[in-house]
Amino acid sequence: MTNSTLLRIAQRLRPDLDTMDAPAQLRATVETIAAVVTAPFAVIALVWLVLVTDIAVFRENPGLFAVLLVALATMRQHYFTIFVERGDGDMIPITGTLSSIATWSMALLFGPTALWLSTLTIVLFTAQTAWQQSRRNQPMLWVALSMFNQEAGHSLLGSLSGLAAYRALGGSYPLDSLAWADWFPAIVAVIVSGIVLHVTSLPLLMLVNRGAGGEPNAFMRMWGILIGFSIVTEAPFAILAALIFARIGSGVFLLMIAGIMLANYMAFYLSRTTQRSNQRARELSRLEALGEALIQAPPDLSTLEALLNDYLPGMFPMDRFELRLFSPDDPAQQSEIPWPALRVIENPDRPPIADEDWKRLRAANQTHILLTNVSPPDVSITYG
Repeated sequence: MTNSTLLRIAQRLRPDLDTMDAPAQLRATVETIAAVVTAPFAVIALVWLVLVTDIAVFRENPGLFAVLLVALATMRQHYFTIFVERGDGDMIPITGTLSSIATWSMALLFGPTALWLSTLTIVLFTAQTAWQQSRRNQPMLWVALSMFNQEAGHSLLGSLSGLAAYRALGGSYPLDSLAWADWFPAIVAVIVSGIVLHVTSLPLLMLVNRGAGGEPNAFMRMWGILIGFSIVTEAPFAILAALIFARIGSGVFLLMIAGIMLANYMAFYLSRTTQRSNQRARELSRLEALGEALIQAPPDLSTLEALLNDYLPGMFPMDRFELRLFSPDDPAQQSEIPWPALRVIENPDRPPIADEDWKRLRAANQTHILLTNVSPPDVSITYG
């Protein structure tokens, strides 16, 4: 299925796609397709969760569930990214949090009712994202639907399937046995959960990968790595946390949850630091290549614009930047060099820089100006 096919499908649900520029149209198409493809899984998961919920569990442990809800919501605010190297040398980014460890430990203690904690964090995270979209005056309905359906349709359905396998294999709540044989149903539950999560997400991922022209074999290798990563990180620590609660008590259990939160934040911080370091290395590498190209270029500046268009894109992938070269104000200087007036813009879909600010920069004695309390057009967020 090509990009044009996905676009036609999305346009039937969102006629406003025709008014968007290319980058925004691509994002909106992916959001719409994701919301539609994952909707059946989300409905099944929510109905299933309601049917197996035991309200008495909440009444008996209100304080514990409140603390765990705060912990899960906090970890979901701090996603980290790690890179796993494939056999061909490529690096696969894996983004996530450690919140699933806390979720699974609670599920092994209190059953599927505990999954309402992760469901509520999904709702909170979706509402936060929708609010941020509204502040940017961007459509929030499809973004919210896409996020919620993917989270509920994949992770929640996977967890419920895993707990069903746990009960089918003779597992009981709470998990409090120290015998290896009694851990087997819990390990299988986590494995089933990971498989169901990724199998239900496979159709959507294949559509996006095929629409983007991705290589199928590389995609399947990445898919397998994701399954293995989720299983390895969840099963041992979730079982350990559940046993600590059952054998020692809630105090030590909450202390372990605090440790998981700290580890999650450290991973988030190190991930951000690594990404910034990689970005700086990329910038310096591109700047060095640009400098060498400028040295080799003819002195009449005839190739300057082409060189800038070749080397600047990709240097700041997440930001809009605009470069202008003005002709000298002194007529004598204009006659000495055929000075090209050029303008290079990267990420043009981002809010532009006002001409008045360029005039201020040319008139300033400093090499830069800092703008304060700036609200881009049609955006309610204030920058600076």
